[in-house]
Amino acid sequence: MNPNENTQPQTPAPGDVVQNQDGSTTVHLRAPFEHAKVLVDRITVHEPNAAELEALDKGTGNVSASNQLIAELSGLSLMAVRKLKARDWATVSELVNEWVGKPQATGGTS
Repeated sequence: MNPNENTQPQTPAPGDVVQNQDGSTTVHLRAPFEHAKVLVDRITVHEPNAAELEALDKGTGNVSASNQLIAELSGLSLMAVRKLKARDWATVSELVNEWVGKPQATGGTS
């Protein structure tokens, strides 16, 4: 082993996205917030199963559906998810959309 090599695990920086060994993914928030007297500085979500995908049906719009699914997958309350700043929300939402596909607009003519 090289004595100059750093063997300590690196502390993730704000905005970092880390794939965990259990298959979940952690987003380290750029803008941590307090919820229920606890500092939320990261959000960890797992790939949804079919039952969790049902959370999409409960929303009335794309953002509402995304918020509900993020809450379901992360274990945070919907109220806590709604406190995410736009850039952090976009990072988490983009990750979730990779798993479930982006919602498609309906209606119109073809």
